[in-house]
Amino acid sequence: MIVTDAGVEGASAFCRRVVAECKSSTPAGAYADADAAHYVFLDERGPHAVSHALDRARHLCSVSPEFPLFSWDEREMAQEWNVRFFAKPAATTKIESV
Repeated sequence: MIVTDAGVEGASAFCRRVVAECKSSTPAGAYADADAAHYVFLDERGPHAVSHALDRARHLCSVSPEFPLFSWDEREMAQEWNVRFFAKPAATTKIESV
């Protein structure tokens, strides 16, 4: 089922739904297409997606600050499908001395 919530508030509500699903299922990845963003999970029901129809501005709240597993997938969605994330961490690499 693809959920449509308008604007930044709708994108934030979707982000909260994805974070809640991360706590009850195993995250498997995320992807976008021309019309929606999809976060995929596995649980006892099998694979399923939490999806959000992208509005004209293509805004979506980033889940990767809370679940870094999605960081690469969100970067791909931004680059390949022009999804405009807010609250997305910068692409930096921290190198620690040993």
